[in-house]
Amino acid sequence: MIMEGVEFFHMGQTGRLGRYPFHWHKQVDGTGEYLRRSSFHDNFFRAIVVHGTSLKKVENNAVWETYGHAVYLEDGTEELTIIDRNMVAAVRPLPDEYNLDADGDVSAFWIAHPNNTLSNNRAAQSRNGYFPIFNRAARRIRDTDTKT
Repeated sequence: MIMEGVEFFHMGQTGRLGRYPFHWHKQVDGTGEYLRRSSFHDNFFRAIVVHGTSLKKVENNAVWETYGHAVYLEDGTEELTIIDRNMVAAVRPLPDEYNLDADGDVSAFWIAHPNNTLSNNRAAQSRNGYFPIFNRAARRIRDTDTKT
């Protein structure tokens, strides 16, 4: 999917997995695909989600006033994704009744694998700017190595 110059406003369904404004879902190889120069504001659940997909580009986007992690690499299988020159501000925690394990401590950029490139991004008004959760990826790699 190639998207550029799109406004995402009042999107996402609070606390419902998979119901995000923008969501790449289990494509594995995303060579040549990107999300660029788009805006996300006043959304109800996350902004940009990359799940089980690698080799994407997320560039020059603006996120303002969203609930839950804003730019979210979901489960630790996402690799070689470039996240460059994005601005994220005013990330809010989910209401208690919708709080998922991963969203207890919201962040502008929630990254689940170290083999991705993050550069020139900005984060403001979020409990955490960047929240790397590499132990999931490391555990997955370790488990795979011991099975061979």
